[in-house]
Parts: sequence; structure tokens; C-alpha cells
Amino acid sequence: MKYSILSLILVSTFSFANSQTITVDTSISHQTLQGWEAGTSTLVIEGESISSDTTLPYIREDLATLMVDSLGINRLRLEVRAGSEDPTDHYDNHFNKGTLSYEDWRANRYATVNDNDDPNDLDMSKFHFTELAVKIRNAVLPLKSKLEEQGETLYINLCYVAFTGQITDGEFHHRDPEEYAEFILAVFKHMDETYGFYPDGVEVILEPGVADFGNGKLVGECMVAAGDKLKEHGYNPEFIALSNTNLFGANNQNMIGKFLEVPRVLDYWSEYSYHCYAGRTDENLKQVADRAKEYGVRTSMLEWWNNGNTYERLHTDLTVGNNSAFQFRFSLTSPNEDGGLSHTVFNSPDDYSIELNEYVKYIQPYFNNIERGAVRKEAISDKETLDPVVFQNPDGNLVLIVTSQEESDISIQNLPAGTYELSYTTGDGRREPKAYNEYLPNQILKSGEVLTTNIPDKGFVVVKQIDADITSVNTDYNSEVNLYPNPTDGNFTIDLINESDFTVRIYNTNSRLILKAQNTNQFELAKFPKGAYIIEIETSNKTISKKIIHQ
Repeated sequence: MKYSILSLILVSTFSFANSQTITVDTSISHQTLQGWEAGTSTLVIEGESISSDTTLPYIREDLATLMVDSLGINRLRLEVRAGSEDPTDHYDNHFNKGTLSYEDWRANRYATVNDNDDPNDLDMSKFHFTELAVKIRNAVLPLKSKLEEQGETLYINLCYVAFTGQITDGEFHHRDPEEYAEFILAVFKHMDETYGFYPDGVEVILEPGVADFGNGKLVGECMVAAGDKLKEHGYNPEFIALSNTNLFGANNQNMIGKFLEVPRVLDYWSEYSYHCYAGRTDENLKQVADRAKEYGVRTSMLEWWNNGNTYERLHTDLTVGNNSAFQFRFSLTSPNEDGGLSHTVFNSPDDYSIELNEYVKYIQPYFNNIERGAVRKEAISDKETLDPVVFQNPDGNLVLIVTSQEESDISIQNLPAGTYELSYTTGDGRREPKAYNEYLPNQILKSGEVLTTNIPDKGFVVVKQIDADITSVNTDYNSEVNLYPNPTDGNFTIDLINESDFTVRIYNTNSRLILKAQNTNQFELAKFPKGAYIIEIETSNKTISKKIIHQ
């Protein structure tokens, strides 16, 4: 779809005498972004687990809107516990029926009862997926629907969890690769037959060391067995491993070395995953990136739920670790500001608010501006206090984010000609930002010109190209619709010729819906951040699109 810019604001560029210089080189390409991940743990509101379909329906849609439109989440870790292979539904007995204590549920949630002695004879009646269904209803379905409304897709990462140390009275038979493969097939068949979709990827096992799952050899054997069995039944997901607890564990030869020795492991391995609870050195991270490059797989940081996980961790994992996926915290929401991506405040059952947690606000400009399919390009700084990362989004526009350890004047050279939206966020990454998405005047660059800007404190600057080809800009109004006055101040009226029934949708440049109205023609964008917006007007027989800049 092509868009026309109705108005452009020309901001004169200026230079700083002692600015630090960032140099961009779009001829050098690195990783491609696969997705921004969140988790789907059983949601907890005001101390109570959300275990049924009746408790959460009135907030799950608002939560999905916040996660997709404001944060850019497009990938979910959908955990399934090993104990789902058991004819007794311990989850239902505890959470819904109240006939089982928490301690007894915890002791049984990873214990398994084999459906039968033949891994090639799947008996679906011996599995239960009540907990999985809660996660799918409360998180997967709303986010999937929200993304599909915008022409995007949700990447579902099925994560197998088996913390066998919690089993106090029970058995565990999934260390047999064929039995493990049968279990994964059961999950795929259940999701396919119940919901009409199934996972895009399989995270082979969460933290195999904690799970007492042997060394990398067993992880690899289970992955190959599952890949073969799923393929036999028409499923061809990606596989994600090794998901070790610590970065130094990710490079442990007993783990990665043994894993790579398994025959045909490279037939299925797509993503080299790791966690960051310890061993967070650039050397360890670079080893992961180099190993992944050697074997042609992606890298991903998929867990570190501590306060140390800030935008600086994300920035390093993107630049040193070549991450294609990243998980920041886990749960979508929590009852307070100390956990998850957001917190939900209830004043009464019908009076509630959902807000991003303060530390998530630093991550939001990364997640919301760098789109799936974006390719990282080369960017270097002439000073250690500045660290740049630049991606080229699928539409050709660049997004450059420069972290700074202090107040800095910044010059950026070798940017393509175009219009650039500038903003900055300052703070330590843990507490409420001092400044959050503070917008600066747009700058329009001709070929060879240098973009100059400033950040007043520790934080980062976002430089976002909003028109990849400035020479092709068309400022003419469509003859079938008028917007007046010139909408650069954010207030405008739509004048449709001979149309009385129409729908207006306003999107940001990430194609995220921010406003929808029926048969309404007066709008005020002043409450939204300054920048570019796409106005889509749908009538009974056509759809008209306009692109405006709110300055």
C-alpha cells in the first residue's frame, strides 16, 4: 500500500562544535529480528491465580492492546509442564476444585504418568491440558487476534518445563527421547484440534541443568526425536535450545559440545537461546554469537527476571550477542509494579487500569520501533560513552538507538536522505525515567548531510526514519477526501465527498492501531507523540489512506 505525505515540516539542521560522532554503514548487515518475547504464566491479580475463563475476560483485551500497541510484543513463551502427561488433572484439582493443596500440586506438576509403554501409540485421553488452556485463553488468543487485526502474526514458542527436583513422590519418563517426542506431539495435536493452530517453535527444555536433564547430548537427542515425530505428522516447527540458566553455561562444552555431537541436530536447530543469571561477560556473549554464526542459527536471550535486566542488557545482547529475539521480564501483568511487564490496579470490579511498569518504559522504544524482519546494520561511535545500534525495518526505514552514559552532543553521519523523528529517554533503567519518549523536532536530511542532536543525561536517543525515499514524497491531496486545516498541529477534520457511512483508523508508523472511530470526522492527535501517522478511511466500497506528520 502506498501513502502520500500531506505535509512536511522542514527543521533546519545545526551543528555542535564538540559533538561525538556516530557513523552508520548500511552496506554491512548482521542479524534479522525475529520477535520480542513475553511469557504466559498463569496470571495473578491481587494475589489470586486466574484459572478460569470467567475471571479475566473484561481485562484481557485491554491487556492485549497495551502489549501489542504500546510495547510491540509479537512472540509468546507458552510453557507446558511435563506433568500434563497424567490422567489426573492436578492443576484443575487445586485451582478450580480446591480439592488439592498447593504443596501437593507443586509436588505433582512435573511428575509424569506414562500413557502406555509404546511411544508410537499416543493415547490422548491420558493427557490433560487445563493449565495450558488457561494460558492460551488469557494470553495467546487475545494477542494473536490483536496482531492479526493489524496484518501481523504471533510467534508461539512452546517451552517444555520439567523441574524434576520438585517431584517428591512420582516418576519421570521424559528422559527417554522417544517418550519426550510423544509428549510434544500430544501438545501439538491438542492445540491443532482444539484451537486450529499450533506452535511456531519448540524450546526443547527450560534450563536443562536445573531440570536435571543430563548433558547436551540428551537435549539434542530429544530435539531430533521430536523433530522427526512432528515431521511424520505434518508439523515442522523451529527448535530452540539450549536455554541454560547462565551465559557461561551456554558455552560449557559438556552442554553445547555434547549437543552438537548428536547426529542430525543441525537439521532442526534454529535458535541458540541462553539466560543471563550469571556469566554476563562480553566474552561469553561473543562466544555464543560466534558459535551461532558458525552453525547458521539465531541467538536469543530468553530469561533474566532481575532488576539488572535493563535497556543496557538488551542493547548489549543486540550488538554483541546478535540477538534475534529477546525476553524482558516474563508475565504480561501483575498486581504490583515489581514484577512483569505491567501492573493492574483495581478500584472496583468495573474500575481498573493497566499500566506499563516503570522499568519497562525504557524497553518500549526498542520493542515498539524495531519491527520483526528488521535487519541490523553497522554503526560505530568515536567515543566509548556512546553505543549505537541501528536496524533497517522491512519498509526500508532506519531506526538508530544510541545509548549515552552522560549528557552528550551527538552527530550522526552517513544516514540516507529522509525525514527523521527524534526522541530521548533518560534514567538508570530501573526507576521511573527522568524523561520518557521526549520528542524533539523532526529533521529532514539531504544526501550527505549530518544529523545533530543532544541528550541531557544518561539514557538513549532514538532516531527513526519515517520516509525511506524523500524524493518520492507526494504532497497532493486525494481528490476524494480532504483533511483540513493542514494537520501538522495534530488537529484536523476529514471531509469525505458524498460519503456518510465510514470508519476511520489511525495507525502509527509501526502499523499499530492507536485510534478507531465510526462516522466521526474531527480528530485531535495532540495527546499522541509527535511524529508520522497513517490515516485510513474505509467506506462501503473503498479504502483511502493518507500519511501525515504531526509536528
